[in-house]
Order: sequence, then structure tokens, then C-alpha cells
Amino acid sequence: MNELALRVTRCKIVPNRDEDSKLKAGASIVLNDALAIQAKVVQGNRRLLVAMPALRRKDGEFHDVAFPIVRDLREHIEAVVLERRGRYGCAVVRLAWR
Repeated sequence: MNELALRVTRCKIVPNRDEDSKLKAGASIVLNDALAIQAKVVQGNRRLLVAMPALRRKDGEFHDVAFPIVRDLREHIEAVVLERRGRYGCAVVRLAWR
């Protein structure tokens, strides 16, 4: 991985207690102690996914709010979220980027 200008400095996972829900946890990610991003760990068709924030438009389509555009940053965020989520007994988590 190349040297990144942004690094995850904090990551908090909040599990959802409702086992029947597709929402499995919330993830609060802080970059460089300056920018907070709220993500969600959701159950996909085949595996758990970490979904970055998006807003639903009036036409029902989703519009991305925040997402990494550099592969190294995406992989860094994924590695941190995977490690933190693993503490709650879940080994298979992937990031979902719209």
C-alpha cells in the first residue's frame, strides 16, 4: 500500500441486536481525526457488506454521499472495519461501493 494522505484514526462498530434485520451493525469511521463517516454493515445476498453513506433521491435512486475514490484508501478502510468487526465474531465482511 502506498503512503496515504488519509488514515483511519478511529473506528467504532455498534452491533444491531435484532438478528432478523439486514442491518447488522453501524460503523463510525474517523479519518485523520478530522472527518467522520457513518457506514453500515448489512447482509447482502451472499455475504456481509459495509455500505458507505448514500441518500435516496425522489425517484428512488441512491446518490453517494461519501466514498473513497483511491483504491489504497478503500482497502485501508476495509482492513480497519474488517478488523474491528472481527472482534464481534464476524469474519466475512466486504465493503460495498455504489
